[in-house]
Amino acid sequence: MRDKTMKDNNKGLSLVEIIVAIAIGSIVMTAVMLLVVQGVKSYRTQSTKASLQNDVNIALNQISDNIMEGTCLAISNLTNGEGEIYTSYFQIKENMYYVYEPDEEILYLSETPTKGAASSVLCENVENFDVNILDYSIIVGGDNKIQGMTNPIQLQVYIKVAKLDESRDAKRIISMRNDLSQIELIVESMENTGVNIVGYDISSLKNYITSEN
Repeated sequence: MRDKTMKDNNKGLSLVEIIVAIAIGSIVMTAVMLLVVQGVKSYRTQSTKASLQNDVNIALNQISDNIMEGTCLAISNLTNGEGEIYTSYFQIKENMYYVYEPDEEILYLSETPTKGAASSVLCENVENFDVNILDYSIIVGGDNKIQGMTNPIQLQVYIKVAKLDESRDAKRIISMRNDLSQIELIVESMENTGVNIVGYDISSLKNYITSEN
């Protein structure tokens, strides 16, 4: 008699109850998935920011150390039609160049003014790299000719890196400690609409040249 009563009361779940349970489960799972996705996205964003900032700091620290101990200086800037400057190479010591490849978005450390087999990658995801002599480091006469350089010469280095819609940039001013034997500045237009070539030797500033087309 007891066994029959228990069997008669074992009716199970109705279709409506199953549908309601599935709906509630779907809502809970969706909420959990959104939290997981948001957490992963936030972690990736913070990780990318930290990685980019670390890359900028490492590159600037190495460049700064070499600038302070530099023995020569050569800067070649490549300018596009809109006036945006890309530094194609930057020399600070004998057989030491920083070569920037905009198409690759890579800054190389090289023994020559161009990327070669012996070049090593200093920084990746580089959106812009620019080196300039600060204006007050150059003494210009009334005829717009360079008459001399202040001591110490100060350089401004700018690096911008970008990845996964995140970017970091930094600008640093570094003073050169050593006397330089030669300085060369080259500014070229990619479209050859206006070519400016500036070069001079510290020991003989009369060799300063300016050419405009």
